[in-house]
Amino acid sequence: MRWLLAVTLLIGLGCSSNTTSPVSDDAVVLDDSSATADSEVGAETPPSEESCFLMQEVVKIEEKGPEGANKSREVRTYTYDEEGNETLYLYSSDEDFDGEIDSVVSRKNDYDEEGRNISFLTERLGDDDIVDHALLETWAYNAAGDLTETSDREDGDGDGVWERNKTTTNTYDTEGRLTEERVEMLAHPSPDALYRHKTSHTYDSKGHAIETAVEEDEKSDGSIDALRLTKRTFNDAGLEVLVTWEEDKGSDGTIDKRGQTSNTYNDAGLEVLVISEHDENADGTIDGRSQISSTYNDDGQLLTEDTFTGNEEAPIWNYRRLIEKSYDTYGNLSGWTISTDSDNDGAWNQVLARTWTYNAQGQILKEYEGHEFDGDGKMDRAETTFYTYDEDGNETEILLEIDKDGDGIIDVFQRTTTVYNAAGDITSMTVESLTDLAGVPYQLVRSFGTYDEDGNLDWVTFEMDMDADGNPEMSYTETFTWIPCANATDETAGI
Repeated sequence: MRWLLAVTLLIGLGCSSNTTSPVSDDAVVLDDSSATADSEVGAETPPSEESCFLMQEVVKIEEKGPEGANKSREVRTYTYDEEGNETLYLYSSDEDFDGEIDSVVSRKNDYDEEGRNISFLTERLGDDDIVDHALLETWAYNAAGDLTETSDREDGDGDGVWERNKTTTNTYDTEGRLTEERVEMLAHPSPDALYRHKTSHTYDSKGHAIETAVEEDEKSDGSIDALRLTKRTFNDAGLEVLVTWEEDKGSDGTIDKRGQTSNTYNDAGLEVLVISEHDENADGTIDGRSQISSTYNDDGQLLTEDTFTGNEEAPIWNYRRLIEKSYDTYGNLSGWTISTDSDNDGAWNQVLARTWTYNAQGQILKEYEGHEFDGDGKMDRAETTFYTYDEDGNETEILLEIDKDGDGIIDVFQRTTTVYNAAGDITSMTVESLTDLAGVPYQLVRSFGTYDEDGNLDWVTFEMDMDADGNPEMSYTETFTWIPCANATDETAGI
């Protein structure tokens, strides 16, 4: 649905970038001096010359209950730079529809010349219009474009001091490969780090990561509290054939836990067997083991994946899962089942089966899903979905049939009807729940909207009528205003 995705898909056009300021120096403050129950909730914005495009979204929600209707209003304003990057987001809400602003949040992004996000500042204002909570994330890159540092900071009380600061620093070799990652967690007012973590990577002459060492300094006292070492072996084709790992929890030179995973491939390089085992106390006895075997068709598509797991050495297994897939002549997935034997007695305890059929364009016409819960070989619940399309390939109707108890009788029908305009945009969607396909619905959900002459979403309304009596228990309306920066004013920006 286009209008449900509109906010995340917006592209702005314009002229200049913005800069991020410290927490307490550039707080966004709402002006509610003239707000009434019938006026729009607004927020101050930076001068319009700093913005390149504005999109304002006003959301009004009405929910009816035993004590009458509860109403609320929200205003969200998005500003974009000339590259279409979101630079500023302002949110304000009147949660009880009394004309008083109850919540304010601002979100600011900065970008470098390459268009990469380098900072993300979120501020929340309290009742006194002063920031009471702030989060700041930053990213730094080297000349090659590699991410060299990230930070994640939090000011939990709005006093301008970061109480928590997590910093990650990355180091690369001359080939641009990550060789070291250091993580440090700081907490104010303590001058010492709470936690340090270092990961080192070693590569062979072909660029394969053959060793990874993880050091944990949990007390941040400079001593290693735990060490985990992972080694990898590759074949001539560059495929990973063996991974071994071991842990030294006290960093005293004694291995406390170890394990390994081996991989086998067919001539096409597809993984056909994976065997994993671990020794939880490094006493030489395998405590857990798993085995996954796979088969493929001539096109390299997965046909079966058979998994066994157990707490002891094979062949003693306590669990089995089998995945089976089938395909039509065009390579579309046509069947898929997951069968589970939770006690390895040779009988399936649960089965999930799905099938699909397609039209000539590769669109799904029919989808079936059956659940077998008790191992008697009969489906205990089944859902069948039929899809209808118009000549342009748009989905116009979805009919869902639900057999809740697997007796072959349809208990619920759910029909979704979608209408489009000439541009292919959704203008209405209706979901009806029925016990009789020819009868009247017992529940009705509707959404509909319009677009301006440029194809931008104008407004959208969502209604939920739980008893289909024509009187919706909840309604949700969003209106959108699209403002080029040259035309932006305090009024259109939401002040």
